[in-house]
Amino acid sequence: MQRLRRGVSCISCRWQQLIAAATLQQPLLPHYQSARALCRSRRADAITELLYGQLLLTRRLPEAHHHLQRGFRLAAPLLASSDYFTLLSRHQQLQRLPPTDPPSPAMPLAQLLTTAAIIAQLQRR
Repeated sequence: MQRLRRGVSCISCRWQQLIAAATLQQPLLPHYQSARALCRSRRADAITELLYGQLLLTRRLPEAHHHLQRGFRLAAPLLASSDYFTLLSRHQQLQRLPPTDPPSPAMPLAQLLTTAAIIAQLQRR
């Protein structure tokens, strides 16, 4: 963050701002757009999309899955096979979560995965 205070733009600084905005329940879109403007590689694009999608998903916002899918497509060629299948499995589980209106309070990933597993069990009955 010191680099950002000095006026130096760096993608990791923008990611930190995005996370901070989510933590403080501030609007995320301006921080996402700022990070996207600094992306200069497929890796940075993938991380930005996955991060934004995950932050949206913590509140079960409808556009979360779009960003997660885009991030996964960008990241797939960069991942080791075990990481690829871990991410694929996680995203398949999280696809079961319906968006909420109004947005739900932020939930940690473990709680989202548990909720998705419960929904899957109920759908099988």
